[in-house]
Amino acid sequence: MWSFEESSDSPCWNIVGIGKGGKAAINALRKQDLKDVTLLLIDDNPVTPCCNSDGQVIAFNLNEDSVLPRLNETLSGTAMTIQMVDLNDDIPEDRLFDVMDCIHRATCFSMVIVVEKAGSGADDSTSVKLKSHTDCVITLTNDSLPAFMQQIKPIYPEPTSSYVLAHLARSLMIMVSQKGGCGIDHHDLASLLKDKGTTVAGLGCCNGSDRAEKALEEALKSATILPAIEGMVVCVESDSNSFVEFEKIQLALDKLETPWIADAHQNAELNDSLVVTFFAVEASTRIH
Repeated sequence: MWSFEESSDSPCWNIVGIGKGGKAAINALRKQDLKDVTLLLIDDNPVTPCCNSDGQVIAFNLNEDSVLPRLNETLSGTAMTIQMVDLNDDIPEDRLFDVMDCIHRATCFSMVIVVEKAGSGADDSTSVKLKSHTDCVITLTNDSLPAFMQQIKPIYPEPTSSYVLAHLARSLMIMVSQKGGCGIDHHDLASLLKDKGTTVAGLGCCNGSDRAEKALEEALKSATILPAIEGMVVCVESDSNSFVEFEKIQLALDKLETPWIADAHQNAELNDSLVVTFFAVEASTRIH
C-alpha cells in the first residue's frame, strides 16, 4: 500500500483557464476536490463561478488594462501554473502572449495545455510561437483529440475538448498538490518537461482484469508517439490503492527504456476504473 498524504504547505499551485474553452475547463475543475490549488479565469466576459472546495475562482477580464498587474500580483512567486487554452476561441494573439508572458515571469514553472485550432497542423504559427512564452507546451492535436474524448467517457459521459483540458491539468496538478507515495513535486516535473521540444499527452481508462496494463497500452495508443522519447511523467488514478497495479505499470514503463517519473492516487469516483495519463517529451533539445 502507498500513502496519500495531502500537502500541508501554503497554496502555491495555480490552474488558469484562458478564453471560452479555458472557462469551461475551469468550471469542470471547480467541481472536483483539488486541495491547495488556486483556480483562475481570464476571459473577455468573465463571470466568477461558484465557490469550489478551496474558495472562489479568481476572475480577470482579458480586455481590461489592469489584467496584467493584477495577474502578476496574484501569481508572483508561486511554484507552478498550468494554463488551458483552446485556439479555436480566436483569442487575439498579442493579448494571449501578453498574458502568458506575465504568468511566465511570475511563476517558477509555467505550462500551457492547448487545443490545436481546427484545420491547422504542426506548423501552425500560433502553436509554434507559444513555446517562447512558457516553459512547456502540451498540444492536443486534431488527430489525437477524438481518442482522448473517447477515453474520458467513463469520467465525463459527454466529453468535450474542454473536459480533456481539465483532465490533463488535474492529472499534473494532483501529482504535486496531493502527494502520493512517490512524493513528486514541481521540481521533478520541471526536470523532465521544462524548455524541451515537442511534448505530447496520452490517456487510457480501463476496468476489469489487467486494467493497469490495458490502460497504459491505451494511453500509448491515444497519443501521437514521438520518434524518440527523452522522458515521461505518468499519473495513475484508480478506485483503490493497490500497490500491485501501480507496480505493474512501473515494470511496463521500465521496458520503454526512457527516463520516467510516476505517482499513483486514489479516486473513489472512478467506479472500478483505472486511468493512466502521461506526458512524453521528444528526445531533442530543440525548441521548435
